[in-house]
Amino acid sequence: MDNLGSHEEKAVLHGYVALVMASIILAGGILLSPPLKGLREALGMHELPGARYNGWAAEIIDPEQGSLYLARIAFYYHSLFAVLLYGTLAGLVVAFKPRNHNAILGLALLGATMTAAGGLGYAYISRVFYLHGIFIGGLATLFAAGALAAASYKPRDLLGITAYIAGILLLGGGLIGGYVGSSFMNYQLRQDFIHAVIASRYNPDLAEQNEIWRAWTGHQHAMIALVMVITFTAAARLLETPTDKLSKILLYTLPPSTITMAIASYLVWPLGEQAHLAITPAALALILSTTLISWKLKAQQEPDAKALIWTLRAGNLLLWLYVTIPGALIATSLYKPVIYNPPIRDPSMDWMELAFNTGHWHLLLTAWGITLLAIANHIIKISSKPTWLALAGYTISGLGATLYYTLPPKQPYQPNPYNNTWIKLLVEPGLTLLTIGVLTTLILYTKTIAQKAV
Repeated sequence: MDNLGSHEEKAVLHGYVALVMASIILAGGILLSPPLKGLREALGMHELPGARYNGWAAEIIDPEQGSLYLARIAFYYHSLFAVLLYGTLAGLVVAFKPRNHNAILGLALLGATMTAAGGLGYAYISRVFYLHGIFIGGLATLFAAGALAAASYKPRDLLGITAYIAGILLLGGGLIGGYVGSSFMNYQLRQDFIHAVIASRYNPDLAEQNEIWRAWTGHQHAMIALVMVITFTAAARLLETPTDKLSKILLYTLPPSTITMAIASYLVWPLGEQAHLAITPAALALILSTTLISWKLKAQQEPDAKALIWTLRAGNLLLWLYVTIPGALIATSLYKPVIYNPPIRDPSMDWMELAFNTGHWHLLLTAWGITLLAIANHIIKISSKPTWLALAGYTISGLGATLYYTLPPKQPYQPNPYNNTWIKLLVEPGLTLLTIGVLTTLILYTKTIAQKAV
């Protein structure tokens, strides 16, 4: 850290705070997972309404209980998203050096803290109005941090332009999310939306007529893709981008593919299924661009940038294998098998789409988090081993999850996924490696911050 500027050192400190916050949230999520029910009971924790584990299997939940369960998922997801976004802004300050960095990071810290404390408190401790208000206030503060970052930065190259465009589109997605959230003030709209979300878990067509559900769907797809674009550009800026003709062409594809993907996602709100069909080709163009660019990146005078470079390369390739290709296969098999069996709409197999949706978002969020981890390790120049461990864990667990919901046994679904061979042999060991990588980074990061403070 000795060769970092003052604004970079502050960003490193904010990145550390984001890592600690994310680790606490993830530890809480692990504690609440079905396999640890015995531990929760030993700690005196009671199961919450809508809990999806009945002692031996993940159970099917009714709409009333399901609405409580889905609400908790929404608050947990937004809390983790907010903290990762805070960490992303810290990385952006180092990579792109915008003006007003102190105000940007201060607002991001306040916003992430309010969102996580208010959201998780409201979801898991007490449903009192002021905790929900803190949650909403936190999201608004994060929006202000993003708006200030956009106003404070003048892009000068294609990576910067792409990050800037993605940031503006992310703010637009935040406004759509605000519209979806504000609809909950109307009781009937809230009930219709909740029932649409539950129905969509079994068949998206059942929710297509609900306008709030369509806005929410577009918001979901765009937000995670845009933050990953921003994170990719920040990581690439820390490396060296070749100036050959092919590299320039690839960089020129980033802004239009980012715009197309986001607009296609947002148009699901007014247009529905027709726009939804455009998301896949737009996303394909975007991930193809980032994949090819990642193979052109080189170290920028640092002796060991391999971990960051290979995180970008492997991350892009693994998203093809774990998200993009399985998603295309399942999308083409919604009504009848085209190149992939079994049919998702068969009553005995409709669990597969739910499993894929859940795994889909977990894999995307984890890819985002690991990239941030690699960026942090690269900036503060601690050991690259934690990055390699986390990347290996992601590779193994992602493979297991993909095999779990694309190659199920030829028998009716057994409602206890924890007995599944892929879960036992790949997912759980992979997640263990990933956890060790994160904890090792946390320990080394803490040591670095402590030494600097002394």
